[in-house]
Amino acid sequence: MGSATALAALKQGASVCLIEQFSRAHPFGSSHGDGRIFRWQYTDGLYIKLMDAAMHGWEDLQRSWLSRQNRHPQSDWLFRVTGGLDICEKPSSGDRTRVDDLCGTYEWLGRRYERFENGADISRHFPLLRGASRWHAQNNTELHAVLQPDGGVLRASACVRAFWEEIETHKSATVMEKAHVSQIHSLSEPQSVTIDLKDGSRVSAGACVVAAGAWTRSLARGLALRLPLRVKKETVAYFSPTLPIPKKSSGGAPPSTPDMPTTIVHVDNGLNNWGYYCLPQIDVPGIKIAAHYAGPVWRGDGAHSDNDEDDEDVTSCGVFEFCSGPAGSGKPQPQHRQTERVLASSARLAEKLFGLEPAEAHFVMSGDCYYTITPDHDFIVGPHPRHPHVVFASPCSGHGFKFAPGIGDICASLALQGAPSAPFTREDLRRFSCDRFSPLLTSAQLFARTRPTPK
Repeated sequence: MGSATALAALKQGASVCLIEQFSRAHPFGSSHGDGRIFRWQYTDGLYIKLMDAAMHGWEDLQRSWLSRQNRHPQSDWLFRVTGGLDICEKPSSGDRTRVDDLCGTYEWLGRRYERFENGADISRHFPLLRGASRWHAQNNTELHAVLQPDGGVLRASACVRAFWEEIETHKSATVMEKAHVSQIHSLSEPQSVTIDLKDGSRVSAGACVVAAGAWTRSLARGLALRLPLRVKKETVAYFSPTLPIPKKSSGGAPPSTPDMPTTIVHVDNGLNNWGYYCLPQIDVPGIKIAAHYAGPVWRGDGAHSDNDEDDEDVTSCGVFEFCSGPAGSGKPQPQHRQTERVLASSARLAEKLFGLEPAEAHFVMSGDCYYTITPDHDFIVGPHPRHPHVVFASPCSGHGFKFAPGIGDICASLALQGAPSAPFTREDLRRFSCDRFSPLLTSAQLFARTRPTPK
């Protein structure tokens, strides 16, 4: 979000200083790795509007990225359309499912979609999902699904590097890496901010945008703003599919799994009711599977907890952990009991939906991603309630990367002009405001009492 906002501000004519506490495209947050999903698989109109705006930004960024350094669209792409598939179990009660709701939304919007009414139909169209045809026999419940063909994958780390590269083409841009922000000071008269860095230096500006992910809460607290946030260490796993994976071509194009859309599986994962998400192979040699919102609370010092406390905070960063090796080389070695449960859950889906039995033999590697979530799973995008020239551009609750160009435009406009960029309105952003949560409840109480729903 930070680099997307910086680029948007530069395009609006501002001079920009981009401050990063690590290095560009680092692996210590929520914006790294080989893949993220972009999708229109929302029933919430605001997120669909955001996706429309973001996609224009991704197209512009990819065009610019491919125009430099003799890059080739087959090997150096930033996003690729695969289609997006949602799978649900059909309830015996006949109640509506996420598939039904999405089909209704696509009809209303006039978007293309294709519906599949049973597991055999799903497996026939998508051979890698061969376990879908056996789902009913094994679980006594039938599946159905809907494909929206416009979604796909973003190469996360490459996208971040592309933002930075584009920023550095602007003479009015200054970039600072390995510069740790310790405090933000805001003045109303004259309107300005001063940013203290850990090395004792300072940066002054007319406005600033805080896109600090897991470190948002401590920086907000320094401005007397309490944000109810919870940082969770999520674990993703990669499994080698049974079907042969194409080797890299002579042009260097990364292989991809044939005929596999990005897939969201709305079934009980044994840990919560948020199901799974799956991505086709991109750069890591395997299908990516993860149980959603299932990781332990992370406190930043390497410690983990299954319980939230109101004064939890993130003050330092753990290390991105890989358990790597060739497929079948051994079990992953989780660092925490909840992580072990998450990996076991992902392995069950690899066996049940993809037919990779035993999953242990197909395991390639695992990695971590840090979600900074709000109680309602909506974003925080908007100005500080008492310091309008300090704008917050995160967290994004585990589903925000795809929106980076759109949110970057909004935040740059809020910081520079005091209003969001078109087509968004202040009314739109009320959903994402910094002060929407009750000040009478603690963070733990807000998380306990709020029941987020799929967007």
